[in-house]
Amino acid sequence: MARLLAGAGFADLLEFVVDSGAVGVEKPDPRIFAIALGLAEARPEEALYVGDLYPVDVVGARRAGIEPVLLDPLGRYADRDCRTARDVPALCRELVALSPVV
Repeated sequence: MARLLAGAGFADLLEFVVDSGAVGVEKPDPRIFAIALGLAEARPEEALYVGDLYPVDVVGARRAGIEPVLLDPLGRYADRDCRTARDVPALCRELVALSPVV
């Protein structure tokens, strides 16, 4: 994954990449989320995990104590028991709107 991201010109934009093939554990195992949290120097309650597969992303994030956000570009998952977002820009706008003005 890191090689693909570098080839696409994205590697310099990222602080780190957590690749299940490189770390030996994959979602929904909470250990992969713990690895990412460690690299980000963040606690679970300080993070959001955005993914597009409920049984992998939402379940895994919850097992790690992270709030999940399910990407739902077609609006099919409004009845799910988690936050949904049409896309990442929409999620960012929502989060900014929720932030207190300083």
